[in-house]
Order: sequence, then C-alpha cells, then structure tokens
Amino acid sequence: MDDRHRRLSIHPGQKERLAYVGWELSGKVAFAEAVAELDNPRRSGLGGYGTT
Repeated sequence: MDDRHRRLSIHPGQKERLAYVGWELSGKVAFAEAVAELDNPRRSGLGGYGTT
C-alpha cells in the first residue's frame, strides 16, 4: 500500500451524529474546489454542510 497509518478513523461522539470528516488535499486550490463542491447542493446532495 503506502506509509499511511490509516485511511479512516471512526470515534464515538456524545450524540449519534457525524461530528466531522477529513480529507488530505494537495493544496489551497484543491481545498477551495472541495469546499465549492460541498457547498453545491445540486452536485453533492449535501448543501450547507455547516448547518444543523
């Protein structure tokens, strides 16, 4: 594989909800593109990822 310790880590929280998800990106441009994709409700079905 590679030298990564893990690819996915799941920890129990105080509520039965997703607390956070993380991705490793190549830089600022990739980060901005990922944010734009998550904010686009027609593409991701998530829209408003920071809302409750």
